[in-house]
Amino acid sequence: MSDFFRILFKDENLVAVDKPSGLASQPQPQDDDGKTTAVSLLLLEHPELKKEFPNSIEPGLLHRLDVETSGVLLFARTEAAFLRMKQAWSDHEIKKTYRALVDDPKGALKNLKFPHILNWPMAHSKNHRSRMIVLDRPEMRVYRGKKQDALTKILADEPHGQSHDLTIEIVTGVMHQIRCHLAFFGTPILGDELYRGPLDKPEAWRMMLHAWKLQVPAHVLGQAYEFESPIPWRP
Repeated sequence: MSDFFRILFKDENLVAVDKPSGLASQPQPQDDDGKTTAVSLLLLEHPELKKEFPNSIEPGLLHRLDVETSGVLLFARTEAAFLRMKQAWSDHEIKKTYRALVDDPKGALKNLKFPHILNWPMAHSKNHRSRMIVLDRPEMRVYRGKKQDALTKILADEPHGQSHDLTIEIVTGVMHQIRCHLAFFGTPILGDELYRGPLDKPEAWRMMLHAWKLQVPAHVLGQAYEFESPIPWRP
């Protein structure tokens, strides 16, 4: 491993890695085998994962982060751990905490009481193949696929330069959930061009979303886990 991509923790059940922004979590079926991803980098250190998960192109990978998102990415090392963790993920038992640098042009965060809940269903946009949209009205039909429930908690707000450093917990895990919810709320993430986050602020040197912490309760694997990745914009 290197400073670019490093292992935060490993034991007989799990490996937690620190994924940098700009690196894909997993290969796509259409990709060439040589494409560098978090999966391919971890396999260099742990080739035994191929044997444990012989039919998977993403052996042991328990969740995904957007290419632009940095932070904790978690792998299971055995099939038994994988199945128990996936069930816990499905039951919303894994606590997922993020940090995001956002703009607040209309004062949406002013006098906000925490935690503040964003509980809006989401779906794929009918007009843009890469975007998700918030379905804030029951009559909305301008979407593809199924409507998905999505719940985001804004836990805290700290000033950071000209921007706001939010601590966020997601209960669900819908594609682009934090990015889409925050943009709809009026606080787009700096550097998030897809959801019209500002690109011209000094802090917007990339998309400023970071998977900060993951916590696993003790009953899932017999012991409690907490993984944490250093926040890139904090000393």
